[in-house]
Amino acid sequence: MIETFPGRAYLVCGDARTGSSLLAATLRATGRAGKPFEYFTRAEIDKPWLRAELRVPEDLPFVSFPDWRDYFVKAGSEMGGIFAASVHYWQWPHCVETFRVSSADSALGVLRRFFPDLRLIWLTRRNIVAQAISHHVAMSTNIWNSRLGGDKRPGESDRGAPYDFDRIEHQVQSVLAAQAGWRETLKGAEAITMGLTYEELAADLPGAVARVFAHVGLLLGPEPIRPPGLEKQAGAWSVEMERRFREERVRRGLGAVAEGAGVIK
Repeated sequence: MIETFPGRAYLVCGDARTGSSLLAATLRATGRAGKPFEYFTRAEIDKPWLRAELRVPEDLPFVSFPDWRDYFVKAGSEMGGIFAASVHYWQWPHCVETFRVSSADSALGVLRRFFPDLRLIWLTRRNIVAQAISHHVAMSTNIWNSRLGGDKRPGESDRGAPYDFDRIEHQVQSVLAAQAGWRETLKGAEAITMGLTYEELAADLPGAVARVFAHVGLLLGPEPIRPPGLEKQAGAWSVEMERRFREERVRRGLGAVAEGAGVIK
């Protein structure tokens, strides 16, 4: 087992429905920026698709994240020799656990010890309510991206989700907790962290990818940056649910939900 990773490495630090899958798929498609996936998710770690990505032997049971460390490193650095992974806030402890050697190191210290040339991209979404509704819709319909929508046209897959104030509020609180958690986790790492928002991805995906390349210290190739063919799922019903939720939240005396954004630029 190697003691430290010899090349560049970066983590896309985000949360559900912030565009992390869109960004990761686009970065993978360049063939120059590693192979970012959500490797450190306990709910998926032993499922066939992730075992296939890691190329874990069929007869090897999952015991712990550290036991599979070398599989993660090899899979994440397949393209361009750069290690890359996407990490949601609630997956962060598994990511740190994977690379921990000394109990004395902080979480960021663990990763910077193993990846001396580490960069971080903090991905947030300014419209927290829209993010919460998007997660509510995905959980209600089990349609997590436009490719899973079957015969539903883009912008119509959300119609299967009921309006439910309590469930959406639960997701709002989850978003706020994750943003606060990342803000505390990344404190002191401003020099290696780049802030990026879902809204910036939606407005200019090639430009956002170019910024990531510059931050990590990579050179873009001559090929155009191509989106991975994922369509926006939210439609008129998501917009209506957002309107109803914001109005009901004020009526209940809970106040308005402020826009959120990472503090690192």
